[in-house]
Amino acid sequence: VNEYSVPEEDIQYFKQVTEIDVTSCQGDNDIPGGLTPDDIVVQNMKIDYAMKDKNPVDSVKFFQDYNDTSSFHIDKNKVSVLLPSNFMERKVRVFSKSRDPAYVEAVEAAFTAHQRKMYRTEQQLTPARKRPRSQH
Repeated sequence: VNEYSVPEEDIQYFKQVTEIDVTSCQGDNDIPGGLTPDDIVVQNMKIDYAMKDKNPVDSVKFFQDYNDTSSFHIDKNKVSVLLPSNFMERKVRVFSKSRDPAYVEAVEAAFTAHQRKMYRTEQQLTPARKRPRSQH
């Protein structure tokens, strides 16, 4: 249904999001009895360079010539200006187990409310599906 990236300043305090966290943020919807944790799947992802929050370039040894046996390190500012300052990213995805549009919309609304509760903002990272046009 959707996903969001955890803001950089909140990554170190990140707590895994559960199905209960999302469904507890639901408002009024068309689901009889409301959404339950069994109606959705939450995926918590951590993306890094297999070094947690460390800069992978710090582990690279550089050599002056092909036959050199002594290596040296290069300051990250001299490697590239394109290197990020953060080397880990966290994303949270939510899926509806049902393809019924009422469920999909209810899950999306609950997930958006959860984002607002946690981070005072919302993101739409997954492109919204276009609604089918009615045929006249």
